[in-house]
Amino acid sequence: MASYSAQSVVQGRAFLKTLISALGTVPGGPLLASAKLRLSKDINFNPNRDSLVADLASGEADYAGYTAGGVAVTPSAPVNIGAIGVGMVTDNVFHCTGSTTTNTIYGWWIDDGVNLVAAERFAGSFAPAMAANGDYLDLLAVIALQFAVAVAA
Repeated sequence: MASYSAQSVVQGRAFLKTLISALGTVPGGPLLASAKLRLSKDINFNPNRDSLVADLASGEADYAGYTAGGVAVTPSAPVNIGAIGVGMVTDNVFHCTGSTTTNTIYGWWIDDGVNLVAAERFAGSFAPAMAANGDYLDLLAVIALQFAVAVAA
């Protein structure tokens, strides 16, 4: 049994460019309409802004009970994240339903089917095992936009 709250999230470059471009237009719909939250079993999982969904998907979890392709993201309303940030969170619980196929989970990512939205390798030595019926991971993933303001003296 394990719980994890996002700590050091990487946002995908293509998604950020889309988001910034959308600031000048009235969107026709939500930017994350088809977003999925996925888990990685790849011990070398180390996402960056330019990571490709296809590369991450090759190490996607496949333990008993995991849904291939991830779960639909239901983001929260905007929340304050620290003194200079705002973002959305999504809380999902992943369950293991058997021991036929087991994984150790090293991180998570959200994609829109094409582009990486956000990703994170778990901090420190956190790497929950999904090996037995009843094992679970309660994951609080964060999509944050941080704004820093420089004040001239």
